[in-house]
Amino acid sequence: MEADHELDVYTPDAIEMWLDYKRSNEVDPVRSRPHPHEFKLYFDI
Repeated sequence: MEADHELDVYTPDAIEMWLDYKRSNEVDPVRSRPHPHEFKLYFDI
């Protein structure tokens, strides 16, 4: 959505607001925690 504005259905401000929300509320929280596989690799007892 960020790279493709071909349809121009949404305004650039709406797209930027949506992307900021998705990054701060979905992407960043997932990035800041270990994946279950990583947890198993390094913390499995």
